Amino acid sequence: MGTWNEYKKCLAALPLALLMNLYCFRPEQGLDGDFNRFLLGSIFDIRSGDGYRLLVLSFMSMGFLLVFALLCGMDIYREMYSSGIYAVIRVKNRIRWVASLILKLAGKALLFSCLYMAVTYVLQRHYTQMEPDERTIYAVFLSVFFLTSTTLLIALVINYLSIRKNTVTGCFGGTVVLLLMILYTLSFDSIPVIGEHRLLLYLDPLCMTNLFYEGNVRMTAGFLLYYVLLLVLFTAVFSIQTAMMDLMGVNEDI
Repeated sequence: MGTWNEYKKCLAALPLALLMNLYCFRPEQGLDGDFNRFLLGSIFDIRSGDGYRLLVLSFMSMGFLLVFALLCGMDIYREMYSSGIYAVIRVKNRIRWVASLILKLAGKALLFSCLYMAVTYVLQRHYTQMEPDERTIYAVFLSVFFLTSTTLLIALVINYLSIRKNTVTGCFGGTVVLLLMILYTLSFDSIPVIGEHRLLLYLDPLCMTNLFYEGNVRMTAGFLLYYVLLLVLFTAVFSIQTAMMDLMGVNEDI
């Protein structure tokens, strides 16, 4: 799964979580709502619509995703560059080799997200002095799932475009994909047909944490399965396409 040196840069999640929760060190004032509201509010902007509440990725959280992308978003690309000759000559199953690199990246995304969530949880307990309830575990699970899968998705986009084109294209493309997903979340109400069917909101992976407000267990499980399959499909396409590339032609430009 990788060495400590490969994972230690995930510790950047700790100061980032502190930065995003600075208000937790202020004296309590005007606390309104339950613990889950403040926990989720650390990562998302909570907006109220016509009969529903919507969690929208905040500007600071977008920065969180991009920090991970900059720290780890080119790990596969760098490995391709440094091991291109080795892969061409010695690796018998290049798809499995690429899949192992993606697995390492997924482990870093999970560690990064868990560290961030742990710090956020502790700071919110300190700030609110509120007790978590039975839904807190659900909120933590969905948030970690969201953060891990989304950071991994953006990192894979950056890696793929960096390998196919260059690192500038990779970073730009990853940022554009994230912005488009946020734009869909913010404007889905005004999109013809889609705005009339709120379930279509969940087609966007950025909206998965809104499942916290849904009471339908079957629907929640169905959409979680959809997000998992979406990530698996993207990972499979990434692995196959990258394995078929001429790795000798991958040039380092960073």
